Order: sequence, then C-alpha cells, then structure tokens
Amino acid sequence: MTARHHLPEELRWRAIGRREAGQIQTEVGRWINLSPSVVHRLSQQFLTTNSASRRFSQGRPTATTSADDRYLSLCARRNRTATPTQLRSSLDAATGWLVSTSIVRRRLHEGDLYARQPAICVPLASRHRRERLRWAHQHVIWTPDQWRIVVLFTDESRFSLQSDSRCYLIWREPGTRYHPSNIRERDAYGEGSVCVWVVSFWVDAQTSMSFHVEL
Repeated sequence: MTARHHLPEELRWRAIGRREAGQIQTEVGRWINLSPSVVHRLSQQFLTTNSASRRFSQGRPTATTSADDRYLSLCARRNRTATPTQLRSSLDAATGWLVSTSIVRRRLHEGDLYARQPAICVPLASRHRRERLRWAHQHVIWTPDQWRIVVLFTDESRFSLQSDSRCYLIWREPGTRYHPSNIRERDAYGEGSVCVWVVSFWVDAQTSMSFHVEL
C-alpha cells in the first residue's frame, strides 16, 4: 500500500489558480502529478468553503461524555452484578442517550472495572466462626499420636438436588478478588442434597471404615 501524501498549502492554491484560469482537471492533475479526482475534490472544496486549506479532523466523536462514563462506573460499583444491558438501560433512563453494550464494556474497562467471577464463601454466622476458632486453638498443640487415637477422620461428598451453574459475573478492579464487596455467600445445598459420608478409625493398628448415605 502506498503512503498517503498531503498537498502543501502553496501547491493547493496554485492548482486552484490554474483551474480558475480555465485549465481542465486533467491538465492540472498532470502538472501536480496527481489524479484528476484529487483536483476535482480540491475544486469542490474551494467552491463550498471558499478555501483550499487542508481540513483537519479530530476523529470520530465519542458516544459518551466524561459525565456518562462516571455514571456508568458508579452504577457498576453500586450493583456489581449488573449486566451491560442493565447498565445501558440505566444510562438511557438518566440521560436519554442509548449506547451499545460494547461501549458500556469499553468505558468500564477504561475505568479499571472488569467482569470476573466472584469469590464464593460458605455463609457462616458469628457463632460458627467463634466455635471454629475456639476448636482450632484447643487442638493446635496436639501430637500425631493424639490425632490417631482420639480423632475420627471423616470425609463426605454432597450432591446438590438443585441446578446451580454459577455463571454470573461481577464488576471489580484487578487485584480485589477477596475484597469483602467482591465476595458472595452461597449455600450450595439450600434446597436439598444427597450426602455420602465416610468415617475411618483405628482398631488394633488397622483402619476400619463405614459408609453412610444421608438425604
């Protein structure tokens, strides 16, 4: 692809002068070593604007203003699970300006907000946290023999009876995955489950195991 060259200001006016003197576009184009179509556009510019100077463009205007961008960022931070379609509707209701969802995503990316899966934690009450911490403090100094003789080692697998795709995202800044505002509590078995429970214990230096199925 050939490079695009712009006519110098002086050459533009000299070409206009030759056209005003009666020369045809082909002759003027041959003189400045350009196609007649360029001479034609230059002549049309002179007829409409009375100027032959090069017109500078600032590029395509943006679809949103800086105030719109701040509004989108604020809405995404207040409701981190909002989809681009919902944010677009909020902007339309506030400003009357409807933009595409791709513009919404680009503006949020420019504000350092990205759609990511949230960190999931088990919903625990204050009592649960206190009991777990107390148990850990009581057993932190136990020896391996104490664990082997006293403790029953168990394991379980639980299968939820409800569908949970977990396919939802939140808007968050990079490096803030475990910030409290970006963590979602989720009870995966709130509507019923099937639990397979295994317990193992020591009997005469041998391990015994039992299985239990709970609905």
